[in-house]
This record gives sequence, C-alpha cells and structure tokens, in this order.
Amino acid sequence: MEQMKTQQNTFELSKQLVAIIQQRFQLNSATDLEVREAQKSFEEAGFRLLNVQYIAKVAEIELQRICNNLNKVMVEKVKSKKTTILNFKF
Repeated sequence: MEQMKTQQNTFELSKQLVAIIQQRFQLNSATDLEVREAQKSFEEAGFRLLNVQYIAKVAEIELQRICNNLNKVMVEKVKSKKTTILNFKF
C-alpha cells in the first residue's frame, strides 16, 4: 500500500511537471528536450503506478483464493466431525 501511495504521488508530481514545462515552452523558456524528458518521466511514472496496482490486485486475488481454500478445508473438517459425532454409539 505504501508503494502505491508513493507511486501515485510520483505520478501526480510528474503530471504537474509536464504542465509546468509545457507552459515554460510556450513562453520560450524551455527546450524541446526538456518537454520530452518531462513527458517521458510522466509516462514512466504511469507505467510504474499501473505495475504497482497490478501487483496489488494479484496479491488480493491470491489472498482471496487462499481464504476460500481455508474456508473449504474448515467446512470439510466440521462436516467430518459432525459425521463422527453422529456415528458415535453410546
């Protein structure tokens, strides 16, 4: 979660940087190279954010799968204990 917050902040900052550099470019205060570098930084930040979000979703799905498997095991154990208790002769 911390990585996602960090990458989200980085993405937002790089987005702001692109806007600032583009304004500077329009005022003839920035070069084509500076604009391209800011855009590249923005794209890379976007890819990193998507990657972190993807990894988090995969982890969430895996956790749900594991919990579902544990629930199935617990249900089977409860069923087998009920069967054992019901078959017990006094």
